[in-house]
Amino acid sequence: MAARHASGASDLTELVLNRTWRPQLAVTGAEGLPPLGSAGNVLRPCTALKLSLRLPPTLDGVRAGEHVKQVLERDPPYGCKVGFELEKASSGWNAPAL
Repeated sequence: MAARHASGASDLTELVLNRTWRPQLAVTGAEGLPPLGSAGNVLRPCTALKLSLRLPPTLDGVRAGEHVKQVLERDPPYGCKVGFELEKASSGWNAPAL
């Protein structure tokens, strides 16, 4: 029986692709959120998140950032004000064929 990774993948190729070519999103910081013990399903007056998005190596980081901004700010629900500030963008490294 093959060992399984937390992602559910057991194939080594899939594991490498997951760590290098496939996008990943992480929340690296947050403001305006209550502690878990007092959290509830309520509208927040203000919430800010800092995101880290890993891109496939051949995707242009600046263009990806512009697209994320467009998607997040396009149609906010319930009259919310949504803002996106791109702090830093860089493209991944794609090793040339030998």
